[in-house]
Amino acid sequence: MKAQESVDGKDRPLWWSLEHNSGLWAIALVTETYAKNAVFEGVNSSMDQVTRSHQWQSSRLALQLLMEPCGVEQSKELLPLNVKKDPSGKPYIVNPVGQAVPISLAHTVGMGAAALPRHSSIQGIGADVEQFSERFLRVVSRVACTEEMEKVRGTILDGLETEAAVLIWVIKEACYKATLIQNALFGKNQLIRIIDKKYDSLESEEQRWAGCLVSGKTEPYELIEFEAGSFCQDEALWYWAVAWTRGKVDRTNG
Repeated sequence: MKAQESVDGKDRPLWWSLEHNSGLWAIALVTETYAKNAVFEGVNSSMDQVTRSHQWQSSRLALQLLMEPCGVEQSKELLPLNVKKDPSGKPYIVNPVGQAVPISLAHTVGMGAAALPRHSSIQGIGADVEQFSERFLRVVSRVACTEEMEKVRGTILDGLETEAAVLIWVIKEACYKATLIQNALFGKNQLIRIIDKKYDSLESEEQRWAGCLVSGKTEPYELIEFEAGSFCQDEALWYWAVAWTRGKVDRTNG
């Protein structure tokens, strides 16, 4: 994780940017604190101020932080309106040459995230971020089978069950957002096929994982690659995931 300089002079940064090691995608994570200090031009009515929460702003700020390197024109005034949705509801932006670029936005209490592709081979992209909570342990059985839970626990330090539950959730949510086929659903219609812990370039408080998931109720199933990680901020533990898709596979093999 590439930590950016803090905007408030404190030791811990208020936003981070990460990139895939092959330049396939980039993600930014922005704290709600940072969003509270930001001003969106054009969002000035009393109704806008009520409905556009700091969580929502944090995800849009994350997108803004990614847009300049991709050649997409930055504009605080237009940013809230620049995000479009295709017929299936997936968000995208239009680059300067008129091409639709898929993006993914996510936000939760205290944190927002945005991801976009850096390479034309990526057809779909998804991102999610969640704060560690015991509530994920109560719901994980709805979205993952026992074999998946054990597989993921085996990659986590000390095999902690709640941490595995949060990790499964962010991975599956990111993969759901990245999927292209219409019969894909969140939960047990997704199967984490491979997940491995990454041991290179890790800071002491971080863990990183990479793997792939297959999605769909009927053939052809879709193969979705993902990368995920954890980090600490404001005495809280957070998990994030980015997923991307480039094609379909036969789920019966491997």
